[in-house]
Amino acid sequence: MNKILIMCDDLRIGGIQRLALDQSYELNRMGILTTVLSLSAESHSTTVSFDWLEKDLIEDLAVKLEFFPGSRFEQFLSLRKLFKNNDYIYVVGHTLRGSSLAWLLRFLFRYKFILITTIHQLPSLSAPVQRVKRYIYSQFSDQLLIFSKIAKIDWDNRRSRNPFIWLISNRKKVEVCRNGVYLNRLPTVENEIGLQPKLAQRLIYIGRLTSWKGLDTFLALAQMPALKGLKILMITPSDPKSYLRNIDRDLLSRIEYQTGKSVTQLNFSVGDIHIYPANPGAIQPRNYVEGVSINVLEMACLGIPSLITKGGSETWSELLELGMIKEVDWSDLESIAHYIKEDFRVPTIEAVRKSRALIDIGKNLNLILNLTR
Repeated sequence: MNKILIMCDDLRIGGIQRLALDQSYELNRMGILTTVLSLSAESHSTTVSFDWLEKDLIEDLAVKLEFFPGSRFEQFLSLRKLFKNNDYIYVVGHTLRGSSLAWLLRFLFRYKFILITTIHQLPSLSAPVQRVKRYIYSQFSDQLLIFSKIAKIDWDNRRSRNPFIWLISNRKKVEVCRNGVYLNRLPTVENEIGLQPKLAQRLIYIGRLTSWKGLDTFLALAQMPALKGLKILMITPSDPKSYLRNIDRDLLSRIEYQTGKSVTQLNFSVGDIHIYPANPGAIQPRNYVEGVSINVLEMACLGIPSLITKGGSETWSELLELGMIKEVDWSDLESIAHYIKEDFRVPTIEAVRKSRALIDIGKNLNLILNLTR
């Protein structure tokens, strides 16, 4: 029977880990035996991680997990043993370090698998030495993918501006492969969508408690006079109490928060609207616009529209046309608040169905597997 190995650095809560597990869920549902390999130690009940939060789903879908912590030499030996005992047809890397180890083992021991790697970080985010290493490691794959058009532009611009990087990365060009979501793990919206043009009822924030994720912007928007009647749901990996202790008391009374849970474990309602004001600022390259995250894709599959940064929909323009995402200027909170209060409408059932068909993780996997045929 066909086997596939999916590699990532760890299984903490994050977009890369989310994608890796969703790919494994769909592959196993299709009858392809899939192993997810983490290059970090196994999590425990006190750790906020997907391998713990989705333990039951992982077991139900018979996804095999492997954990190879330790030095690179120890990981090399463990991976050698794994390859020796399994005939993988594909190795899908969400880690350049893991992909380079897989390539080296294939080169030394003549394994027959096809190696596919997805780039998840912009070159401009890396220090110069690390950036060069990323370009070198990327060339070991048979197929090299990247998650968005904007990220590909950054990748190609770095190559065109640096002759050395262009030279060392000339063997493999990067191609865009959009992310996806395993639909069967998602909860359903409580009420029927589209029966009436229901107005916004609740503001949703999903993400870490960091400034570049836009939490300050989210809280500032929630305090706009036009939105003071709306409830707030915050979904964060860690407890936000210390972060929220100095905010306005009236605002605090409107907030419900869920800590250390994935979207899979939560219930959403018609009238929810997801606010995604991620603003990487100085840590990102100039003119970079944060695009459509996996959380935004998950919300669209549930019939919950998202507000994203202006210019961020290029990779998912269909969702903009369907009304599942709307681009906004976060410097103009008054206009955003007016839209939410006066113009927001729940999307139609047809828009949600079309969105789910676009976002289905099967499309992501079909593109990956077809690339190498």
